[in-house]
Amino acid sequence: MRTLSLFLLLFTASHIVTAQVQKVSKKQHPTIGVYRVTEAMDTLFRLFKKNDVLDVSGRNGLRHYRAGKLKGTYKIMPDTITVKRIAPCLVPPCPEFMDVVPVFYMEPINRFISFNDLENKSYLEAYDPAIYRSKSNKPVNRYKWELLYVLKKIKDK
Repeated sequence: MRTLSLFLLLFTASHIVTAQVQKVSKKQHPTIGVYRVTEAMDTLFRLFKKNDVLDVSGRNGLRHYRAGKLKGTYKIMPDTITVKRIAPCLVPPCPEFMDVVPVFYMEPINRFISFNDLENKSYLEAYDPAIYRSKSNKPVNRYKWELLYVLKKIKDK
């Protein structure tokens, strides 16, 4: 009985250590669709206002509508970057994961942008590519993105 308990303890400990250094690369697809801006936190670029509609498409770019009229079209180029996230855990060190995340490069604001959909709202976040390139394409910390807009997804494409 004692040997079995010791074996289970060692097996569990080795499994935890293995899980802590495991790197996972998960391929995701870019988020596209039609969104309504519900909150604008962007104080630098001020591209969109509350109630503007954004139509995001890999083929047509980002179309910006205000009061039903086309206000502008932005070319967005699909890209991927490596993002580091740390899983929550009770006892540090917590496991780190590397994800390959699809983003768009938006030239007018010189930022990578990402649309993150949740059940009731979505977020448009931006990251400065100069910082990413200065670190020799090292993984980006997911929590260092700048939140620009809170969105409500109107329609999937």
